[in-house]
Amino acid sequence: EFCKVMDDIKAGTQYIFQTKNEMTFALSATGHAGMECVMSNVLEPGRTVLIANNGIWGVRSKDMAERQGATVKEINVSAGDNFSLAQLEAAVKEHKPDLLFVTHGESSTGVVQPLDGVGAMCHANNCLFAVDTVASLGGVPLKADELEIDIIYTGSQKVLGVPPGTAPISFSPRAVASFKSRKVKPTSFYLDLDWLGEYWNCWPDKGRIYHHTGPVNAMYGLREGLAMVAEEGLEN
Repeated sequence: EFCKVMDDIKAGTQYIFQTKNEMTFALSATGHAGMECVMSNVLEPGRTVLIANNGIWGVRSKDMAERQGATVKEINVSAGDNFSLAQLEAAVKEHKPDLLFVTHGESSTGVVQPLDGVGAMCHANNCLFAVDTVASLGGVPLKADELEIDIIYTGSQKVLGVPPGTAPISFSPRAVASFKSRKVKPTSFYLDLDWLGEYWNCWPDKGRIYHHTGPVNAMYGLREGLAMVAEEGLEN
C-alpha cells in the first residue's frame, strides 16, 4: 500500500514541477535536505559551483557546497535585489561552473528571481541549473522542463500547506548523467541518489529496494496536498 502512495507522490511531484523527469521523488526530510541533496550528489572535489547569493539561502547553499570539497564561486547582489540574465551569464562565462545554483523565492528578503532564459544559457555553457523553490512553488508560475531546470526541489510546508518533513525533488536526465560520472561516492548515504532512486523505483534498469523507513504520516499528507493541487489545477 505504501508503495502505491510513493508512486502517487512521484506523479504528483512531476505535476507540480511540470516535468517528465523519471528521477522525481520526495525526500524524507525538510527543504534543507533538498539543498544538501543537490550539493552532495552533483558536487565533489574537482567540480565547481556558482552560487547566486542574495540572501540567507545563498549563504547556506555556499556552506553546504564547501563541505563537498568543491570549488565554490559566488555572484552577489544587495539584499532585496535579484539577478539579471546578463549578470548570471557573465558570471557563468567567467567561472565556468559545473553547476549554477539559484534561489527562486528568497524568503529572507521576499525577492522572486526571474528564471526565463537561465537554463538555456547554462546548457549553452555546459553547466547544470539547480533551483531552490521551497518558498515559491505553487505561489508563482513555474514549469521546470520549459525553463530547462536540471534539479529542482521544494518543501512540503510552504505553499503546498501540508505538514513539514518532506521535500519533493527532481533531477533531469542531464543531472542524472552528471551523477553517474562522479569519481567518488556521495558524502551522504541518506541522500545518495543511487539509493534513493531505487527506493522510489526511478531507475529504469533496477527494482525497488529498502533504503530507510519512510515517515508514513507525512507522506500521506504530502500525497493529499499534491492531489488537492492537481484537482484545483496549477493554472488556478
